[in-house]
Amino acid sequence: MFSGLIENSLFYKENIKLFVALAPVTKINNIGSSLLNFICNISLHKIMMKRKIYEICPNTERTHKFISFINRYANCLTNYFIGLLSDSNSKKYNNQNSLSVYLKHYPCGTSLNCLIHYIQIIKAKKFIHFDYGKDKNIEIYNQEEPPEYDLSKIKDIPIMIISGENDKLATPEDVRWLYNELKPNVLYFNIVPNMGHLSFMVGNNFSWFNEPLDIIKEDFYK
Repeated sequence: MFSGLIENSLFYKENIKLFVALAPVTKINNIGSSLLNFICNISLHKIMMKRKIYEICPNTERTHKFISFINRYANCLTNYFIGLLSDSNSKKYNNQNSLSVYLKHYPCGTSLNCLIHYIQIIKAKKFIHFDYGKDKNIEIYNQEEPPEYDLSKIKDIPIMIISGENDKLATPEDVRWLYNELKPNVLYFNIVPNMGHLSFMVGNNFSWFNEPLDIIKEDFYK
């Protein structure tokens, strides 16, 4: 969405009244995810490319059976891995029944390039375009290094930024940086206590949305 607002702003301005960014990830300077840090350190993406594996967590019967087994018989492991990846204190702050329903639809697969882009952003400590390598970068971007996304180009569209205090992917420090970059556009900003990354889908408490909803009803549905 941030990329679209920068590079195709007219389309989005014509079609979207308000952008509500929940747990947004852009620059990743303060990542707390032990799992993603581990993946970066061992260069998992290079191993996968050598083995010609281009999809992460594919939507297969085998993976669903594995996740269902873990979720049913080893719930503590489910929360442990979520803690490694994205949410501190998952068992305490995420509704376990809702989490169980969510995991019945997980995994659903994603491109290896998504992981590679995450790793590139983490290592660059900047919110950058995808790095294709020097030769292709010159062809696509007219420069050897991928350019940084220029958030100052996002103008004249109202944005809400809402994130969780216990989020290891969209950390409070990085989300505050995003807020400062977009401040003229931001009509609401909140880092919610006792919320992680998944909490916006499976949290115990959704009262955090009352205030934003009042603003939406008042300003956008007259």
